[in-house]
Amino acid sequence: MACQLQPDTSGFADFVTTTGATVQVGVASASGTVQITGATLNGTPAAVTAGTVTFTTAAGRNLLNLALMGSDPQEDYTVNELCDATTTNPMANGNLEDGPTRGFRIDAI
Repeated sequence: MACQLQPDTSGFADFVTTTGATVQVGVASASGTVQITGATLNGTPAAVTAGTVTFTTAAGRNLLNLALMGSDPQEDYTVNELCDATTTNPMANGNLEDGPTRGFRIDAI
């Protein structure tokens, strides 16, 4: 699957994509223990399988919220779009001390 998300330089959203795009998101950390444990897309629960969430964008603004958990709250992590077996598209960096959730605004046009 090719990368679908592009940074939104207008500031309206975090990312832009096309309507109906299939996007897969995961988390990377040095220990590998930081994982997505829950997700919603536009307020509806999204399935989390093996620490990743896959969703299809609807027209307009999509709100993706992720719940994260890991063994060390100070460990840094990166939320990534998983584009294919070898390519990731970094979406955000953080650590669990910043809070156990991350949200993204994705504008699908």
